Amino acid sequence: MVRPPGPFVEWIAQPPAAGGGAHDGPLRGLRLAVKDLVDVAGLPTGAGHPRWLATHPVPERSAEVVTQLTAAGAVVVGKVHTDEFAYSMFGSNAHYGTPDNPRAPGRLPGGSSSGPAVAVAARLADIGLGTDTAGSIRIPASWCGLYGLRPSHQRASRAGIVPLAPSFDVPGPLCADLATLRAAALALLLPPAAADPLDRLLLPPDLWALADEAVRDALRPAVDALRAGRPVDERPLFGTDQPDYLPAFAVIQGWEFWQAHGDWIRAHAPEFMAEVERVRG
Repeated sequence: MVRPPGPFVEWIAQPPAAGGGAHDGPLRGLRLAVKDLVDVAGLPTGAGHPRWLATHPVPERSAEVVTQLTAAGAVVVGKVHTDEFAYSMFGSNAHYGTPDNPRAPGRLPGGSSSGPAVAVAARLADIGLGTDTAGSIRIPASWCGLYGLRPSHQRASRAGIVPLAPSFDVPGPLCADLATLRAAALALLLPPAAADPLDRLLLPPDLWALADEAVRDALRPAVDALRAGRPVDERPLFGTDQPDYLPAFAVIQGWEFWQAHGDWIRAHAPEFMAEVERVRG
């Protein structure tokens, strides 16, 4: 795998001329940088780890989200860095180094979608395709001065993506402006599933209180509309026993990672950075 300086782990071409070689569509000619967890046909998927790269064949099919974006006209220009198995939030990788933050030189770019964020922030791509398990799109978007979207879990396909913790993983775009983000999201999102009629609204105040005031204010009109004509249950979800959410999440994340990759780890004994090594523990 070619590893040029910067965010790219595999650089395909110089940025194409506008529309050059692209399908017709709302993303026609926009350059797409794909996180190294997401399959692109004919390019290796390394998951940020040289042992994974060495023990897995080059995919023959692209991930569904890549196919959706290219069908809308985007042009893949390369695979880009990720933290090792996406198991970090800083953008660092002990095996391949850390892409520099173009918006704050000398500082971390945030992770684990570090490559997509840096490629877009450096104007080497128009759309970065990342994944988000615990902030891995939102954090690098924030640190690199971009817009990032973590879709609802059932609105974006995970087919063809190396998992971290499948019950939390979701792919999504990073872009430098809202218009491009909206166009990419419309191409990426699957139609919503048909919902059963809503006959009762659960609104636990202990969960509602976790949201920032600005988020609560933005969501309140939608919640008020849902209240209309329906019974509302506002009992606390956890009562007086307030759980510590972060350790609970970390345990679930680690367990799901081991379920996904434990057999491979036993078979190949890869060297891990500290955050991942604790899972093998």
